[in-house]
Amino acid sequence: MMRRGFIIFCIFYITGFLWFLGKSKSFKPCKRHTDALVALTGDEGRVDEGLNLLKKGRGSVLFISGIQTSKRATELFNKSPKHAKDNIVLGRRAFDTIGNAHETAQWLVRTPNISSLYIITSDYHMLRSQVVFNAVLKNYDICWHPVKGIENKSVLFLFKEYTKYVLATIWHRVVGMKGNI
Repeated sequence: MMRRGFIIFCIFYITGFLWFLGKSKSFKPCKRHTDALVALTGDEGRVDEGLNLLKKGRGSVLFISGIQTSKRATELFNKSPKHAKDNIVLGRRAFDTIGNAHETAQWLVRTPNISSLYIITSDYHMLRSQVVFNAVLKNYDICWHPVKGIENKSVLFLFKEYTKYVLATIWHRVVGMKGNI
């Protein structure tokens, strides 16, 4: 009986993982203007995409959540167009996705007149980010913008990401996330 339950669990888990892969690959970038852009650090391309969207005028300010070092901040500002530097805000407190959401929420409380924002993150990170940010930023219009990256990741890495997504979903449904901004 225990073996049968384990096999059923594995079938469901692998089926869910395959859904996760397909869904992650299917995200399309948002094309509209929002009040602000939020880039989550953690993987290549996210901050660069945020800078690109700022340059295109998709938002008037770029908040980068999770900048951990002064060296990284200096590199970022050296890449930024001079006119955009005044429109970039660095968040330095976040170390994970929940931290990104709360750091963004704290920034939004201090920043008036923002009701819509892009969340820029990797395609494989999008589903978990949606669970967390939708729970914390309930009163904001969020436009999701994926950065392609799933093709460069190992199956083991993607299984870990899927597991984090499942745990975040369970946590949100059972315990709930703090925040209601």
